Amino acid sequence: MNMDLEILFKEAEHEILSRGLKSPETRLNGLKHVKDFMRDMQFEVYSLLSISKVKFIKEFATYKGGKLNGAERSCVNLLFQMCEISCNNQKNTEQERMLMQLSKKTEEIELTNTNVGNKACMEELFRGLMWADNFKLVDEISKDDIPTTTGFYAIRVRDVNELPKIFAQKLIEREHNILYIGISECNLRKRLWNEELHLKKPATFFRSLGAMLGYTPEYGSLRGSESRNYKFSERDITEIINWMKKHLLVNYISWKENLKEIEKQLIRDYKPIINIQNNPYKLDELEELRKKCIDIAHGK
Repeated sequence: MNMDLEILFKEAEHEILSRGLKSPETRLNGLKHVKDFMRDMQFEVYSLLSISKVKFIKEFATYKGGKLNGAERSCVNLLFQMCEISCNNQKNTEQERMLMQLSKKTEEIELTNTNVGNKACMEELFRGLMWADNFKLVDEISKDDIPTTTGFYAIRVRDVNELPKIFAQKLIEREHNILYIGISECNLRKRLWNEELHLKKPATFFRSLGAMLGYTPEYGSLRGSESRNYKFSERDITEIINWMKKHLLVNYISWKENLKEIEKQLIRDYKPIINIQNNPYKLDELEELRKKCIDIAHGK
């Protein structure tokens, strides 16, 4: 967050003075006490985003040797609110910049493989599938919204910072928020809704995302089997599904021809971080997590 301690407290002071309080000096005095505490304890502004307000107040009370007064508590609340707003604004700006760049790329993309179909049709597909405005939050779609035809689907994360830091950084470096691009050669609804988003059957994306988020299968659940299709506990599956509803955006489009060739090209051009097969930019870090899950499931 691009804000240092002096700027934070100057803005807090300005906010207090703008409220028309009868005795702003009392509130400003409380603000000074909070500032002294943060300086003496070497708190940085970002610390307010990594510590709970309850813990901060507890440490402040220990520092001053007694409970916080009303002015001090109000100032703590104000500072936490200001940091949260500043952080959210920065995240939103970063997301908007990334989405604008991605949409621009979709408009300008050069189709290098002339064997996959008519160029005009391909451009229509690329824009229809990958255009940022066409994506919807998982929690905002229903099973019946998804067609039962063959076609493509793409999955993004709404805020890259909701992912573990190493994967968030990969997306920032690639200047997009695309996690996965897939096809269904039979039924988009079954593939995307039943498998990828709800794990009714083994699904590459779901298992990879779970591993990325730190989930592991039950130890020995695949012992004696050669299968690599590890599965999380029912409790973990529910948690992953709920996480996806809040944080993932999806789009899909019906398509009949050259599905596999077009999928390869989409993956090459957009560099999603969860695709492994046919992805020259696949992540070693993700493959290591998947291998760990497979080993755990095999009881190793």
